[in-house]
Amino acid sequence: MIPPRYIEDQRAWLLPSPEASGCEVLVAGDSVAPDAVHLATTKIALRSLVVLRERAVAHLDEFIDRRKFAAASEWFLEGFECGLAGHGKGEFTLVFSRDGDTYGSWSVTFRLSSGQYFPIAFERHQI
Repeated sequence: MIPPRYIEDQRAWLLPSPEASGCEVLVAGDSVAPDAVHLATTKIALRSLVVLRERAVAHLDEFIDRRKFAAASEWFLEGFECGLAGHGKGEFTLVFSRDGDTYGSWSVTFRLSSGQYFPIAFERHQI
């Protein structure tokens, strides 16, 4: 397991990934420590990462026409980000890639509501 380290140009901490997930975990913070609010959200959310990944994939599949876009590919979880995209309290983003979309990065943002995390947005970025 790699120790946490600060990434200055992103103003975020790279934390150890949850077992078997292989995803990168980034939490906003300063050079001293991760932001306490975002770190607390991260710790809670990562306990349910498998379920959150499934919700995110279902959300993407609801809007993406697989016949037109990488039909045979699955969604690969690449990262978890909290506090990096102007997230409010209780918000975070899961980042995905797909075979057949070499330069695309897909993300689903979640928000805490009534004690549960719900997807509130998705995006695709050209990388």
